[in-house]
Amino acid sequence: MIRHANEDDLQVLCNLNGEVHAIHIDKVPHVFKETVLEDLENWFREVLNDNNQLILLAEESQYVIGYLVLRRQTRLPNAFSHDRSCGYIDQVCVTRECRGRGVFSQLLDEAQMVAREWELTKLELDVWSNNVDAKNAFQHSGFTTFNEKMELVLDGESPNQKMHRIAKATGDLNR
Repeated sequence: MIRHANEDDLQVLCNLNGEVHAIHIDKVPHVFKETVLEDLENWFREVLNDNNQLILLAEESQYVIGYLVLRRQTRLPNAFSHDRSCGYIDQVCVTRECRGRGVFSQLLDEAQMVAREWELTKLELDVWSNNVDAKNAFQHSGFTTFNEKMELVLDGESPNQKMHRIAKATGDLNR
């Protein structure tokens, strides 16, 4: 069953987020950091109170087994491009034990219905290039690559990587 989240779901959202966020920290540690529970609750609360965003929950036997954060996103026209609107999937998580059972498909089906209600014609999302499992799941669901972001790390490591390496070497991991 898919339903819309509310403030009573903050704790379960934070718990589920920990699972997917751990993957991000592991795959891209120079970008992602450990979260603080109060900050995370505030972030989810802001999403829940924003008319241009919503959180869908997947439930099975009264347990929440996944969520999807959907945002109505509009980019205004400029000298180079047309205006664009889409439903942007900001976050998605399906518990490890429930992956491969169609939970993401159910969340995606509901997200598509909401996007159509919002009079949008497409959904977009970002995925880290080294997150092969997520890329495969998104491609299997019909997503295609239309834009790629690249980086050039100067001096062989990013500032965040360098700071973390120095902190680790000096034993000062609070930097």
